[in-house]
Amino acid sequence: LTGFAHVVCRRPQDGKFLLVHEPAELCGSRQTKYYWPAGRLDPGESFEQAAVRETEEEGGVEIRVVGVLSISIKVSEQRVDVVLLAEPRDDMESCKSVPDFESVGAMWADVTDINHDMEESWFRGTDPLFWFPRVHNGESEVKSIKTTAFKELEQLMRNWTARRGNCGRDLATVLNALRIAYPDVVEEEEEEEEEEEG
Repeated sequence: LTGFAHVVCRRPQDGKFLLVHEPAELCGSRQTKYYWPAGRLDPGESFEQAAVRETEEEGGVEIRVVGVLSISIKVSEQRVDVVLLAEPRDDMESCKSVPDFESVGAMWADVTDINHDMEESWFRGTDPLFWFPRVHNGESEVKSIKTTAFKELEQLMRNWTARRGNCGRDLATVLNALRIAYPDVVEEEEEEEEEEEG
């Protein structure tokens, strides 16, 4: 089981979103691409901790997580993706400008500029193009990460990535609790059943 944290970082003072400029080799392209801060959970790490770490590494911004926007469970891939909404701890903090392995740099972008002045091909994936306008327009409800269900998910992923104990038996219980606590947030992709030949 692997976990990935994705960060929609919105600056309250002007509503701009943090975009990361990724190196070409990281996004499997001949050219650099834009994306949001995101990455795999390190061993023993929670989604919240990964979100904070990835945003600082890739965007140069210290954040606080505000809530959860989406929990995507891909059973066939044994993968859980969580989209978190965050804000910079300091509105005046500038984003990353010196390139390194993690990113070429980062910038604060207005959702209107993203929609009208940037082409889809400039992005590593379409997730920011989907979520930024929804958050900007208030179309996505932000759910708390302080629920028992989310805390159990965090603990499960910390244990799983650190290979502590047999976590497989807890997965079904945690997923069921997430479905109840976040009925409009949890998206599931079930394993496809093979059709029997008749």
